[in-house]
Amino acid sequence: MKTESNQIPSKDLLIEEEKQEKTDLEIKQEVKPKPKQRLMSLDVLRGLTMVGMILVDDMGDYSALIWPLRESDWDGITTADCIFPSFIFVMGLAIPLALKQ
Repeated sequence: MKTESNQIPSKDLLIEEEKQEKTDLEIKQEVKPKPKQRLMSLDVLRGLTMVGMILVDDMGDYSALIWPLRESDWDGITTADCIFPSFIFVMGLAIPLALKQ
């Protein structure tokens, strides 16, 4: 309040200050950050990669292993061989999106 030391602030001055405080609060409430949007396809690919990592790392007994998780001969590729490259691909997509925000 801008009053002299011996004066009591006027009622009009108090009302104006209350209005100013309300408008400051309204401005603060109006400025809300937008919620971060996530790329659903990237999240799905990340989830599938994590499930694949768990399957490949915890295969259990080799005699009861399903065919996509078996190791290939010298010159072949299996599903298990694609897990790490897909993880690197997901990370390569996620880094520029994170840096953009």
